[in-house]
Amino acid sequence: NFKNRVRKAKKTTFLYPNGEAVRIVQDPHHKAFLDKLGWAYSTSANPTQKAFDLGYAKQNADEVIEDERGFFEAKASALWKLGLKHARRIR
Repeated sequence: NFKNRVRKAKKTTFLYPNGEAVRIVQDPHHKAFLDKLGWAYSTSANPTQKAFDLGYAKQNADEVIEDERGFFEAKASALWKLGLKHARRIR
């Protein structure tokens, strides 16, 4: 029911009824990196509802990958929970 919404989304994460989550990547730098990996798993670089802290992010990461743009704080992505018939915005 939501295939067009998911396909055309930017900076949005979708939670599926089976517990999986997907984020569509449109940024060319990010997409090229993920194309080399095939898939990737990532957690947030900051505690919930707190500002980005580079020290916290590096201390709690297993691997740190940084490109020429460096690290920065940006607006949080939208978060939608998809059901079989309805979609609900969480963030």
